[in-house]
Amino acid sequence: CGGLYQEAEEAHELSGAMMKLDGGRSVGAPKGVPEEKFFSTSSKNYASYCVDIEKAGHYKIKTFVKESPGDAMFVRINENPTAYKWFIDTKNGDYTVDWVSDHEVSDPQLTYFSKGEHTIRFYNRTAGVLLDYFQLEQVDDETPEPPDKRVRFDLS
Repeated sequence: CGGLYQEAEEAHELSGAMMKLDGGRSVGAPKGVPEEKFFSTSSKNYASYCVDIEKAGHYKIKTFVKESPGDAMFVRINENPTAYKWFIDTKNGDYTVDWVSDHEVSDPQLTYFSKGEHTIRFYNRTAGVLLDYFQLEQVDDETPEPPDKRVRFDLS
């Protein structure tokens, strides 16, 4: 299991059309993969990472990503049947820092992690999105997990 910072190419699982791209520096699905494969997060197109959380609390997820305007990814934490739909905010089609958000709910999205190992999966919603790295940054300390009343996208 890895730490709070992980390079995308070090995924412990690449599934479906997800592969190392851009000279092995990033992970994504190449352009030309049929779009219908990405509009459902039940697809098998994801990169999966194990993160070891040493201190429970709320975290935000910083990423370094490349995309075309309007591209998006889904982010699933552990085996939850819901995910964050994240429209990547870059205007120039180059690599940029962006925070995982929950479309029309919160930006950045804060997620509670208990101490221990967790799985984070990045699903391509559209072909051509590249993930270079991600990093979890703790926002607070040992705050109890609040009830989650927001509507999310069902992945079951």
